[in-house]
Amino acid sequence: MWQFFEDATSSRAASLYSSFSKAAIVIGVCLTILDLVAAEGAFESCILIMFEAPFVFELFLRYCICPNRHIFWFDPFNIIDLISIMASAAPRVLWRIGVMG
Repeated sequence: MWQFFEDATSSRAASLYSSFSKAAIVIGVCLTILDLVAAEGAFESCILIMFEAPFVFELFLRYCICPNRHIFWFDPFNIIDLISIMASAAPRVLWRIGVMG
């Protein structure tokens, strides 16, 4: 399972997942840049969450199946994933509790 997430050449399914993941990242970044969270409609927020939730799940799953969890957080890509998730979620959480906007 670890190879599936870490090596796109390990199988056909891993290759397809990698391609889908890259496309979803681009769409998620574009949606974040458009700042759909600040829009008043719930539909826009749902679209953004639909693209972000799988990445949160993937990071959690990769951590759970990592052969060495202590070294997991020393991988720069995992740190970047965590920072991007936090940067995307923080404004939404602050907006929801009334601190922003």
